[in-house]
Amino acid sequence: MSDNKISPKVQKILTIIEHKDQTYDQLLNQYNNIYNNRYISEYDKECLIEVVEKKIKINFPAKAKKQFGSKDNQAVIVLQEIYAKLDDEFGLSDKEKNMVKAGVKLGGDQMAGRLYVCRYFSYKTETKVNMGFAYNQVTVEDEPYLDVHERFVGQDKEGEVKTFKVHEEEEAVEFYKNMLRRNGVTK
Repeated sequence: MSDNKISPKVQKILTIIEHKDQTYDQLLNQYNNIYNNRYISEYDKECLIEVVEKKIKINFPAKAKKQFGSKDNQAVIVLQEIYAKLDDEFGLSDKEKNMVKAGVKLGGDQMAGRLYVCRYFSYKTETKVNMGFAYNQVTVEDEPYLDVHERFVGQDKEGEVKTFKVHEEEEAVEFYKNMLRRNGVTK
């Protein structure tokens, strides 16, 4: 059997986990049993853990945060790494040139509950061009994505917006770099 195909037995267990109402303790027990099981393939184990973890996050969000950490933890890690590289190259944290607070910030869409995860960093020029780089996820079930945008604040001009899959990080960074360059951002 191929390493990346779910076995019929595991598929049956996945269906039960997805459709059966369970308490937090029952789901946590399943999570631990799956994690410690040495008889199922790594692929099957990952699939099972993903489903149990998602169910805990949906049904028990406060307990999920304790168990798995903040829901936007991965977003913060990814964006901080990108920000550090861009800051070295373009001076994003220069308070004299960047008209908005530097660093990775919590997005209003996450605070308001419109997005499950919304973390971003941005740069605003003196000419009121705002360029943002966001890591968003609509719901816990959805795949996260990167959103790169350019807005001309208070101007009658359309900016660019482009969405990338998380695995397309390099393309998203290059797109943002080009945006910074064309708007005169230098270190």
